[in-house]
Amino acid sequence: MSQFPNYESYPQSPKLANIGLEIVLSGKTASMGQSIVLHGAYYLTDKLFCQFFREPLTATMIIVMPCDEAGGRIFVVRDGHNLIMIDDGSIPSPTARIGGYFNIDLLAVPDVISRPGRYWVMACLGEFVSQRIFFEMK
Repeated sequence: MSQFPNYESYPQSPKLANIGLEIVLSGKTASMGQSIVLHGAYYLTDKLFCQFFREPLTATMIIVMPCDEAGGRIFVVRDGHNLIMIDDGSIPSPTARIGGYFNIDLLAVPDVISRPGRYWVMACLGEFVSQRIFFEMK
C-alpha cells in the first residue's frame, strides 16, 4: 500500500508531451474515509525550473472547491520531490527539460474535504494551470 504524499510516477500519472502541468484523480467518486488521490506531473524548461528556485513543487498550489457553497481550500505542496531529467541536456542548457510527479490523498490533507458533496480540484504552478476536475464524496 502506498503512503501519501509521495513523488513517484504511477501508471495513472499524467503523461506530458509538452511543457506544463497536468493532474488526474484516482476516481470520480469516493466515500468519506476512502482515499481520493490526486496524481500530478510537471514538465519545465531549465529557465522555468530556476525561476522556481529549483524547487518547483514548493510553488505548486492545489485548489479544492465545493460545488454548492462559497469558500474552498488552497494548499501548497511543500514536501520534497524526485526530479527527472527528460533529455540528456545538462542544466543550464536551453534544451534541458526537467519533470517530476506528485501524489496526494486529498482526504489526508487537513480541512480540505470535510463533508460529503461535489467538489472540483485544480493545480497551479507559475503560469501553468491544470484542467479543473470534478469529483464527488459520498
